[in-house]
Amino acid sequence: MLEPGWIRALVVGLLNLSACATAVQLHGAEAGSAPGTALTINPSIAIASPDHRTLVEYLVGCALPAGVEIEADHAGRKLRFTGSLGLAPAWTDRALTLAEQRWVSACILARTNYFGKRVEISLRARPPAPAGLRASPAESAAFSLLEGGFFGNVFAVPPTAFVCTPRRPAGWTPDPVLKDRVCTALAGEVMATGEPVTRCGFVHTGICPGADAAVAERQTIFVYLRPEAGPGRQYLNSHRSTVETKP
Repeated sequence: MLEPGWIRALVVGLLNLSACATAVQLHGAEAGSAPGTALTINPSIAIASPDHRTLVEYLVGCALPAGVEIEADHAGRKLRFTGSLGLAPAWTDRALTLAEQRWVSACILARTNYFGKRVEISLRARPPAPAGLRASPAESAAFSLLEGGFFGNVFAVPPTAFVCTPRRPAGWTPDPVLKDRVCTALAGEVMATGEPVTRCGFVHTGICPGADAAVAERQTIFVYLRPEAGPGRQYLNSHRSTVETKP
């Protein structure tokens, strides 16, 4: 599925879900558990700032399918949040399952842009993938540059955010489009536990497939970009042959 990726990376802020937990009223029964309620909007929080509103828009867009709309009223102002990918379509009726938490989390992480810049991205997953993560042949051909795989669980306590990157051929020159997508780029810093982190604060697990890439149990979303450079600088391996997770 082709999506605009532009959520600004609020590395220590919104991505820890403290804000969006109140914005969409997600309450887990215990630490680390699935949110205990169906999706509802707390409008006074959801419009507290453009960042809050954008994150709620993307949560709904990731979770609910196209054609489904969530509405909320606040002081006479009607808020509408529309679905797109449908990674957790039943969230309007019940709590998220653990797998759905991971799919929605991977979607949010994959669509994060450190600079808050709109960049078209192609979101894909290994089969059996949700319908929203299947690319057409035309999309696959146009968006041929694999940026990396995103996975984690921003609903967990504490939240987790991981990324892996493909193995690049010797002498590979980064395509110019990657200058606007740096959530897979190492920041030169490490966690207290020693894991390297990217500029967006995501833990870098290494080359896809790395030993840690299976943590998400297939709930990993791979981001593909449209190369800006000529064919001599593109990295054109297909996603199935370039990125695999453990069976």
